[in-house]
Amino acid sequence: MKKGIGIWVDHRKAVIVSPVKPTPKLWRVDSDIEDHTKISKGWRPNMASGSMDFVAEDHHQRNIQDHLNKYYDEVINSMGEPEQILIFGPGPAKVELKKRIESMRPEWPEPVIEPADRMTENEIIQKVKEYYKPKTMTAHR
Repeated sequence: MKKGIGIWVDHRKAVIVSPVKPTPKLWRVDSDIEDHTKISKGWRPNMASGSMDFVAEDHHQRNIQDHLNKYYDEVINSMGEPEQILIFGPGPAKVELKKRIESMRPEWPEPVIEPADRMTENEIIQKVKEYYKPKTMTAHR
């Protein structure tokens, strides 16, 4: 059996599951993104809004993307050397992580992406175990 791994991911955390028997292994990577995404809304003395707002917003977006890239790199580095990869979760983080894996580790297999809502750790483990469960062949008569 190939060494598969499952990752539930959003922008706040990743839950990584290796469905080994008898007990699957699970570990978490937190992004701490909340600390870096707060926009200061302080007092602005007689400043007209305009191009400086766009520069500040662009800088803020770059900071967020840099932080997410470091987070995705930490997730990738904690995955070991998987032979199969399942990525699932809500929102765009699963696609962003897939693209990061493809650019940072092109020798790895292409990750499979599936949508998923918020899940408990037990639900995540169950989904990964079910995904990697050996498929039984049924005979057609």
